Amino acid sequence: MNGWESEDRISEKGYAESYKKTILPFWKEGQETVLNAADGLRLYTWHRLHPNPRARIFIAHGYAESTMKYRELAFLFFQNAYSVYVWDHRGHGWSDRVGPEKHSVDVLNFPDYAADLHLIMQTLPQGPEVPTFLFGHSLGGAIAIDFMQKYPERVQAAVLSSPLLVPSLRGMPVAFAIWLARILARLHAPDKCSLGGAQTAAEFWSFKLAGTRSRERFEHFKEETMKADLRMAGPTNRWVLTTFAGARELLEPERMAKLRMPLFVATAGCDRLVRADAIQEFCRRAPSSEPHLYRESFHEIWNERDAIRNPYLDDVLSFYQRWEKR
Repeated sequence: MNGWESEDRISEKGYAESYKKTILPFWKEGQETVLNAADGLRLYTWHRLHPNPRARIFIAHGYAESTMKYRELAFLFFQNAYSVYVWDHRGHGWSDRVGPEKHSVDVLNFPDYAADLHLIMQTLPQGPEVPTFLFGHSLGGAIAIDFMQKYPERVQAAVLSSPLLVPSLRGMPVAFAIWLARILARLHAPDKCSLGGAQTAAEFWSFKLAGTRSRERFEHFKEETMKADLRMAGPTNRWVLTTFAGARELLEPERMAKLRMPLFVATAGCDRLVRADAIQEFCRRAPSSEPHLYRESFHEIWNERDAIRNPYLDDVLSFYQRWEKR
């Protein structure tokens, strides 16, 4: 693939028009459902069952994102005969906020994310008996790992794309960031923005800080997000505390031993948001993992320029197809 149109993907060239003609009609055919989590928070979900599915794929989005950003990826999976499920994590998108700040990313406990995924798997219609796959990007990758360590029998294979195991904090040690967030939570408030994260929309949505080189995809999602008033900016002190600590615990030996399913683990060679050495360490501790490096990619490999994105997606589809009937 070199960025041209095909039956399962659209090109950057004329992106907005192709998205309008192809992706939006596909999305409108899906089913939107709002589920009540155990603590009463409402979770927005979307799914579309394929009439003859090879497998089902649950897509876990990243930090400060929403399901809107994954419509194009959902289309690709559906076009390749997969039933697709996407949801807004608590505190994101159209799901309920955890704290009082609408535009701050917040969570009470990191394990709440995996509990929400378990509820979604138990509640939404599954269709015929086929394998269950996960696709998790960044924060969604950490959530997918947490879920598989707790419910290994529920997942037959997973793609972890730039998973958040250890964040890249411009030289700041993670232990210090956690300590600082704890101090700020005590002095200020747990549900207030942490570590100078109270950025304006313009600062947070600057292309120079983007996780992709695809300006077309970046600008389209930015416009749609602003229009829907779903923008997110900095994390709260509480989110930093629970998420950074929770992600660090995923690498504990007794937890890693539960990951026996096939894992496609993708690292972006130009990632500025997560630590590549932590992903490499994860792969060393997970014998069932397949490490893949995309040297020219920023953080969002699945959302990159066509020249990077298409070979990556071909690799992802090939991986899933290998594990459909095993």
